[in-house]
Amino acid sequence: MTPRQRLAAFLGLALILSVPIARGVCYVVDERELAVLLQFGEPIASRTKPGLYFKLPFVQEVLRLPKTLQVWHGARQAKLVDVPTADGKKIEVTLWAVWRITDPSQFVRTLRTLENGESRVKEFVRSVARDTITTHNLAEIIRSTDRK
Repeated sequence: MTPRQRLAAFLGLALILSVPIARGVCYVVDERELAVLLQFGEPIASRTKPGLYFKLPFVQEVLRLPKTLQVWHGARQAKLVDVPTADGKKIEVTLWAVWRITDPSQFVRTLRTLENGESRVKEFVRSVARDTITTHNLAEIIRSTDRK
């Protein structure tokens, strides 16, 4: 093998090996997502802007979260049945909520996963809706204007 062939073989091998190494060191954040850099499971940095970022291979991992608005409308969990109003009438309400993640590091520290976030939204919306319904009369709840 001539020195030129050895150099070509070495460069070819280096090029082939550089792809998996680059995937372990670099990551891309899309414009529709947030990324949290985890080191041993703990968040150390959050990425809210799209671009190319670097990480330590085998030590750090990337958790991707949606940057877009999330809609919660759980099928069975979204219905409140026989909720009493302040005037003693019972109503049935279908709930839904729109939410998004504003601080990805704090989100990962407190809730860890998107499913836990949806569960927290469900608990919050259900309790606030129930409290609001029970403190108002039926006419106040369904009225669309302030006219009497």
